[in-house]
Amino acid sequence: MMKKMEINPKDFKLYKKIRINFLYFRNNGKLYIEEVFFEVEYVQDLDSFEAIDESYSKDRYNIYYAGTPIYDVDKSTFQIIMPDYYAKDKNNVYSGSHKNKGCES
Repeated sequence: MMKKMEINPKDFKLYKKIRINFLYFRNNGKLYIEEVFFEVEYVQDLDSFEAIDESYSKDRYNIYYAGTPIYDVDKSTFQIIMPDYYAKDKNNVYSGSHKNKGCES
């Protein structure tokens, strides 16, 4: 059964449409993954939040994979190598939110 949620028109926002779906939405100061209404708890700054692709997103403080922060990432050099799967920065290669040891960026 689909959950129902009160929508606050003053705070509601859809984030980046990927393919045919919007991935995230904001409502009442919280961020949710679309369709399942799963609250994303780790995002620090909703005002600067944006979806990069279907799995990676960012705000002014962090890069996230599926809503989970990627720790020690260099935000200024972060880039997607293979959408939804692999990314890199100047120090590491990432598979999702995990650093791949032995890979050169």
